[in-house]
Amino acid sequence: MESLIQIIGWIDAAVFGALAVLSVRQWRSKGGAAVGWLAATFGVLALVVIAGLFTPEEGGGVAVDTLRKLTVATLVLFPYFLFRFMAALRPTGRNLELLAAGLTAACIIATIVLPVVPEEGEPRSAVVTLYIALILIQWTVLSSTVTIRLWTMGHGQPSIARRRMRLLSSGSAALNLALILAGLVSSVDSIGLSLVVQLLAMASAILFFAGFAPPPLLRVLWRREEQEELRRATVKLMVATLSSEVTSSILPHMSAIVGGRATAMLDRRGEIIDEHQVSDEMRASVAELATVNGSHSGFAQDVIVLDAPFGKLIVWGTTATPIFGQDEIEFLQSLAALTSLALERTELFQRERTARRSLEKVNRGLESATAELEQEVADRRRAEEELIESEMQLAEAQELTRLGSWSWDVERDRLHWSDQMHRIFGVDPSTFDATFDGFLEIVHPEDRESMRAMVDKLYETEDSFSVDHRIKRPDGKTRVMHARGKVMRDIAGRAVRVIGTSQDITKRKSSETALRASEMRFRSLAESANEGIISIDAHSRIVFWNRGAQDVFGYWEDEVRGQSVQMLMPERYRDDHERGLARYLSTLESQLIGRSFEVEGLRKNGTIFPLELSLSTWTVDDQRFFTGILRDISDRKSAEMELKRVSRRQELILNAAGEGIYGIDADGMTQFVNPAGAALLGYEPSELVGRPHHQTLHHSHPDGRSYSLDDCRILNAVRAGSIARVRGEIFWRHDGRPVEIEYIVTPIMEEETITGGVIVFWETSADGRYEQLHEDHPQHGAHQVG
Repeated sequence: MESLIQIIGWIDAAVFGALAVLSVRQWRSKGGAAVGWLAATFGVLALVVIAGLFTPEEGGGVAVDTLRKLTVATLVLFPYFLFRFMAALRPTGRNLELLAAGLTAACIIATIVLPVVPEEGEPRSAVVTLYIALILIQWTVLSSTVTIRLWTMGHGQPSIARRRMRLLSSGSAALNLALILAGLVSSVDSIGLSLVVQLLAMASAILFFAGFAPPPLLRVLWRREEQEELRRATVKLMVATLSSEVTSSILPHMSAIVGGRATAMLDRRGEIIDEHQVSDEMRASVAELATVNGSHSGFAQDVIVLDAPFGKLIVWGTTATPIFGQDEIEFLQSLAALTSLALERTELFQRERTARRSLEKVNRGLESATAELEQEVADRRRAEEELIESEMQLAEAQELTRLGSWSWDVERDRLHWSDQMHRIFGVDPSTFDATFDGFLEIVHPEDRESMRAMVDKLYETEDSFSVDHRIKRPDGKTRVMHARGKVMRDIAGRAVRVIGTSQDITKRKSSETALRASEMRFRSLAESANEGIISIDAHSRIVFWNRGAQDVFGYWEDEVRGQSVQMLMPERYRDDHERGLARYLSTLESQLIGRSFEVEGLRKNGTIFPLELSLSTWTVDDQRFFTGILRDISDRKSAEMELKRVSRRQELILNAAGEGIYGIDADGMTQFVNPAGAALLGYEPSELVGRPHHQTLHHSHPDGRSYSLDDCRILNAVRAGSIARVRGEIFWRHDGRPVEIEYIVTPIMEEETITGGVIVFWETSADGRYEQLHEDHPQHGAHQVG
């Protein structure tokens, strides 16, 4: 077991030594405070592990004790240097830095002052125990701070940087746990515990190594997520036709690869091609950075400058970039080269487009210039006719478009129609009179004059035309056609030939007519509605405003059309509206669409009022709109408040009354009872509400005989709709005892319908003082039953 522990110790020494060499080499080549502190961190750790291998566990004299003290003093520098590395990446508070330095200084001083560092297994004095506790506290506080901060710093970083930070965080945690257990080992002679300590140390070494210098295979696995996103961006990049499309699709990914803050692309003259999240301060430094040799990266200033075929690529990183982003430089260079190819492709595409337009312009110039040579004009005209006829025949094959091609020999008055033209017009090619007059016979009678007038213009000045007209087919069906054509003239300018196409647009015209009718019906209904109706687009701009909305808010339609709907909201609702609209447009989920709810509105005069709003949504040509139907509920709210006030007042009156008061409905069910009445009968008010009055309180005579519903004077008075005062009856209390009472019954009438009654009752006393009290009751003169 001891041999295994020793082997693991040598492995730890090798790993930490390699880490120290790698970090020092990177610091010397790249510089930077964070890399320097990390090099110091792994350097002291390697010294401690190597010194531990060669320090005797027992005895040794003054030299050995001195070596042990130096080893411990160097050991407490490890968490401090690791803390300073973390602080270089993300600055900490002044108090925390002072605490870290103070704890570390205290541990070093205590190590020097301590007479002898105790050997493993030796009994500990109180001083030694306090000393070990101080070291554990210093190590735990600093390592825990580093562990937590490195872990949280990984949020928002690229996959590789995030995982490397968290591996360093895990390594710090593992080493901290190893130190705590090592403190136990020094007081407890346990080979197993010593092995666990060595394994934890080896695990921390592996985690530190994987975090600082991960193997290439591990990097490939970590980078899969970014590579998939980059692959999708590359697809967009390869089909882009504008340089702006190229840069906008790739710049954010270039920045994300190294966890950067901003990215800029410069051309060979040092001018910005495009940029992503570049601040004014960064932009001011571009001229200086443009002169930097792109073969290296300015990691000390957290800026990466790379030469690229298009010029230079500048990436402004973060404090973590020098540590965790430098290995992505080669990947970034490949991406820059790919971007350059895409930019060259878009440039060639634009050159080709420009050249094509120039060629078309030249062709048009040649067409007018060659008008002087009749034979050349005729040859060119024939070529153009053949080209147009070829294109028309291609369109003819697409029957779903219902498009036919035709030509008209003006001098011989002969029409040449494609098969599709004959099918659209419903004529037989063998019997059709293929002349202009024969064509007019099929044109709708109401459109013939306008068609003749258009042809007359073609003879004189027009070179092309586009017109809608109707035809009446031989089978009696009317169709709507869209005809367009071009006039071919001779040297003298006379029209000799007309070529063109005709398309059946009957269905489209019917749809347009139905749509216009639907829009007119909607506007008619909306303008006549009492409710306000408002429609907005996906940018909150008002696109419809009816008269009801004008009455509610006080704005005319021309004052609000095109304005943001937020002008109708109190200020405190506007941010919520923006967030809710953005959330719905991204998820298409909302708890408000399709239901009514109450909100507050803001009138033109600045007053805020309550309104009830119903929301719906709809789309036209992939554009989303929202419509709200709203009602001003100020009057309803005032009525509700007044009703609550009156109800509360009545409740206070009932609760303050000394007599018992309760109400029943037309079926005798108890609707309410005041506290005085419930107390007199030994009940809680809630125990009586909802129960049948007669069966609960009035069910029996004093001698035990059943009191039938038909004989109940209370129910009879309510049903008769008459006020009644009754003496000498009893109500039955909750405990089963009768109580002699006197009561007055008053029916409740609603729209000439008896809906229930109110009973005011009191206990009858032997001395008759309640009698005298109720002689003065307003209903004293009511009819007395019995």
